[in-house]
Amino acid sequence: MMALLPKLHLNRNTSRAIIFSPEELGGLVLPHFHTLQGTDKLKLFLGHLHLQDRTSQLIHINLGYIQLLTGIAGFFLNCDYAQFSWVEPGWVTSLWEFTSQSNITFSYPLLCRPSAPREYGKFLMDYFMNLKLSHKTLEILNHCRMYLKVITLSDIVTANGLSILPEVKLGCCRETRISTLQWPNQGRPAPSDWMLWKAHLDSLEQHGRLCTPLGLWVGASHQVWQHFIDVHTNRLYILDGDSATCFPTRSGPQYWFDVETGIPSRLIPTELLPATIIHQPRLMGSLASVVHSQNSLQNQPPRSQTSNVEKKISMMRYYRKILFLILSLHGL
Repeated sequence: MMALLPKLHLNRNTSRAIIFSPEELGGLVLPHFHTLQGTDKLKLFLGHLHLQDRTSQLIHINLGYIQLLTGIAGFFLNCDYAQFSWVEPGWVTSLWEFTSQSNITFSYPLLCRPSAPREYGKFLMDYFMNLKLSHKTLEILNHCRMYLKVITLSDIVTANGLSILPEVKLGCCRETRISTLQWPNQGRPAPSDWMLWKAHLDSLEQHGRLCTPLGLWVGASHQVWQHFIDVHTNRLYILDGDSATCFPTRSGPQYWFDVETGIPSRLIPTELLPATIIHQPRLMGSLASVVHSQNSLQNQPPRSQTSNVEKKISMMRYYRKILFLILSLHGL
């Protein structure tokens, strides 16, 4: 503005009230460039979403990415941008900043937002933000969350919903609960970041137990569970794709089983409860304890399976490469 006004033959120190005021009030009706840029962005944004063209697909992907990046329950465009300055900047975030300042809200039902799959399973970033932490601390905690690929409290607790998994506090991904979402690449945070992560997760517990234990499963989880228990036969099932391993257990106040007694199982019961295996080899040897949920998962995501035909094709390609290598070594 300081450079533009002299080009218009105006004093650069002219009151901005005169510059931007309407003509009936004696103003020059010069448009506010920030507002003009924001409205043009908004027109472009809404226009492409209405056309459903290739650019709209890219915008839709970007919306899903930022929704996953923020890790909150509500639609991020309807939230105050000032509280999310730690989010990676971009074109959509600049539009978000403008619409937030202008009190513009959106309704976009096509965006699939994660929901809490269990009762009292709060969103982690919503909880951290309610603690009124600094933006730098929120950015660090969000990096830890993105690295672990978790969204809600139900993603990091035991199956019975009573305590947070110890390995999660240390920054270790649990390979038996894989997320089906496509996450952005997040490098492993520094050890000091994990100390901060553990300290804030400890605030959710008291004496190693959650202050508010989780309840029943009420929605679909983005994680694929591999450990289940059949309470009717007292058997533990470890599912891996299209195969399963069965372990007989001893019921009591807690389920126990021997990790060395597993046998392949072709028949998998339909009524299985999600379970968490607690194994400490130094203390219990081959024995492990099991805790489980009170009800079954709702709409368990499909497991990534490879059909027998695909396996045979991949094996044929493998042997073909070996044969070609042998023939080339013999000069054939």
